[in-house]
Amino acid sequence: MQINACIKCAAPHMTDSWHIAGALTVDGLLTVGSVVVGTVLTSDLAPRTDNAYDLGTTALRWRAVYGVNATFTGTLTAGTLAVGALSVNDLLPNADNTYDLGSVGLRWRAVYTGTLSAAGAATVGSLSTAGAVSAGSLEVTGNSTFAGAITSTSIEPEFDATYSLGTPAAR
Repeated sequence: MQINACIKCAAPHMTDSWHIAGALTVDGLLTVGSVVVGTVLTSDLAPRTDNAYDLGTTALRWRAVYGVNATFTGTLTAGTLAVGALSVNDLLPNADNTYDLGSVGLRWRAVYTGTLSAAGAATVGSLSTAGAVSAGSLEVTGNSTFAGAITSTSIEPEFDATYSLGTPAAR
């Protein structure tokens, strides 16, 4: 069916295909079973009511979303989150003492920080510091360089009579 004029009716019900040459303006609510868009949108696509509708479902997901900026004011849940550049004020877990940053098999190569605080034990492969180190328990399994003070109740080697503390020149 091809329509080139204005149609006004209370509740149209047609089972034929429609072809509209030109603009279609709907002032009220338009309900359709499914919508197929075969063109590029040249305007915003916004919901009628704030925080009331979803884009996709758990069973019918969009394959990819491309955009320049994204703003989320609620929770962002991702199976895998790959970030090229991250700019945040604070990166905080939603529960205390529950989550890890990295794992035994997937470690961060380096951490650069102004202050590193460990409330419990800290295990480090190698450690270089230009400032003070303070930890409840600090285990270093590799080479370490400390340029600042070390605050600890005790410093204990892993094996008896195996390691040196200091050198003949720096005692």
